[in-house]
Amino acid sequence: MVKVIAPAKLNFLLDIIGLDEKNYHLMEMIMQTIDIFDTITIKERTDSQITLECDDKSIPCDERNICYKCAKLFLEKVNIKTGVNINIEKVIPQQAGMAGGSADGAGVLVGLNELFKTDYTIQDLCDIGVKVGADIPFCLVGGTAKVEGIGEKITKISEFKGYDILVVKPQVGISTKEAFDTFDKQNIKARNNIDSMVKAIEENNISLFCKNMYNALEFVSGVKEISEIEQIMIENKAKGALMTGSGSAVFGIFDNTESAKNCKELLSKRYPQTYLCHTVNYGAKVIKYE
Repeated sequence: MVKVIAPAKLNFLLDIIGLDEKNYHLMEMIMQTIDIFDTITIKERTDSQITLECDDKSIPCDERNICYKCAKLFLEKVNIKTGVNINIEKVIPQQAGMAGGSADGAGVLVGLNELFKTDYTIQDLCDIGVKVGADIPFCLVGGTAKVEGIGEKITKISEFKGYDILVVKPQVGISTKEAFDTFDKQNIKARNNIDSMVKAIEENNISLFCKNMYNALEFVSGVKEISEIEQIMIENKAKGALMTGSGSAVFGIFDNTESAKNCKELLSKRYPQTYLCHTVNYGAKVIKYE
């Protein structure tokens, strides 16, 4: 049995700069893992079946699930005939832009690598994961990173740390596919400010950092609560606030813990999925093996 924690991600920057030859969106992003985790437990089965269990009944526990797809690809690649049972304990909100499904898929790959002692590198696991989802490689690498291409080009940068981060998920969710489809109908130009954001992180310049926070998909979200939550965060001393990923979760950066706690208390009265969290410098990782 192996137990893995799979951290959620935030996008400090998400810019769409074009399309590749397969019409996949080419991205420039700054991504960050945070200490909001799902927990994945994997046990070996005596037969050849892949079975899933999840404490969130709204999540399909069959071949549609990212965890199932990752497990199937991994077992086929290493030619292991035995089956596995995968248990998912959900904390990361769904349809939030926080890579909940991708984090779980990364957790499965890390867990299977440990369970079967296959000694794959993180890059080996990324090569498997990217076939299932573009965010999975980053969820394996974790920390603070510049992410390019469709999500497969990952460059670790200086660790972003020392700030309180308040994450709020409105009740309404946003489909990633619908967000990109809506974006494609607009004429939103690439901002190309990723180098400025990297510089801000390297220099720990929070003013420059917040000036360069950007999400191209926020313009097409259609969820009025997003700007409302951001405004409340700014009014309550957040240094900056932004929607993450394809939404609908919003995060605020605070340099004062008391202000962050006060804002959390205020927003949690209206939004039950409100989390005060911090950055972590890792992706999915094993916490128990027996």
